[in-house]
Amino acid sequence: MNIQPFLEDIAYELPEDRIASHPLPTREESRLLLVPPGERPFEDRIFSEILNYLVPGDCLVFNNSRVFKARLFLTRHDGKIFEILLVERLNETSWRAMVRNARRVKPHHRFRLEKWEASLQPDPEDPAYRIVHFSPSLDFEDLERLGEIPLPPYIVKKREKEGHYLLTSEDEKRYQSVLASLYGSVAAPTASFHFSEALLEKLREKGIVITALTLHVGPGTFRTISPADTEFQIHKEWITIPEETIDVLKETRKKGKRIIAVGTTSTRALETMAQHFPEDWQPYSGYTDLFIYGDFPFRVIDGLITNFHMPYSTLLLLVQSFGGKERVKAAYKHALEKGYRFLSYGDAMFLWRKDGVTS
Repeated sequence: MNIQPFLEDIAYELPEDRIASHPLPTREESRLLLVPPGERPFEDRIFSEILNYLVPGDCLVFNNSRVFKARLFLTRHDGKIFEILLVERLNETSWRAMVRNARRVKPHHRFRLEKWEASLQPDPEDPAYRIVHFSPSLDFEDLERLGEIPLPPYIVKKREKEGHYLLTSEDEKRYQSVLASLYGSVAAPTASFHFSEALLEKLREKGIVITALTLHVGPGTFRTISPADTEFQIHKEWITIPEETIDVLKETRKKGKRIIAVGTTSTRALETMAQHFPEDWQPYSGYTDLFIYGDFPFRVIDGLITNFHMPYSTLLLLVQSFGGKERVKAAYKHALEKGYRFLSYGDAMFLWRKDGVTS
């Protein structure tokens, strides 16, 4: 689809010093930019104050996908080491992967990783990927010992410039939501980073409903839209919305309370489901290639908690579609002027629908 008319709206200057390369010591002490509906002024808060903007019966929808240690280093038969990023487990022995220096890898080459032997074959569905076959099988639990957390490229790049360690033990805990439970993501649903166990408990005590779905975040989330992309194809991701979550959503709507997505991934999953079941929401499982931009008709969410996204990103298009193009552009300008921290380890914003509907 031709996305060129929208590019100017998601172009902005992001100074490198605004990219957060490390998390704050405490999750809920990040900053929160409140973006009320209409023309009401923005409010600069601390994230823990989100308690003051939610009422009993409001529902927060989290993505419970867990980042797995997807980065591996395989040794080829000639001793050369190749870095790979596992993207998706296809079956017990096979994974879809991205391979650094892939042109130097041939189908007949053999690789080792401790007791595992591996071969890398072309992916018949997408030439950007390879299919990696392991013998014996390699599972998520094995990767907890063998692999590395795949931090976003912009964090690694900034840490290199700062002279810091590229990966720390702290990342294993903090590049993960406290609600993460189901392995499958190579990038974290970062809006949930701001919630600690203590804050979640306070929310529950206030009567805020907490529910979850699953969207396994793929590397496509980091892909920005280039001016050369005359026909842009958004990435696919796997989602699962169980029956118990659907029941919670229906009950929330029945009571006239608000459904608030924690992150763009939760938004994408919920609105995908509603595309399939617009009148009577139902459990859903499958791939989504839903591209949210422009005048997208949101059917589920009333509010959105999200981090600040890269220029030219599809995620920023989604946020503008929900909150209003000019309103979100003004919020980003405010955040830059006020020194907010951007991207995965950065601060958050809480915004409502551009039409002012909040329930």
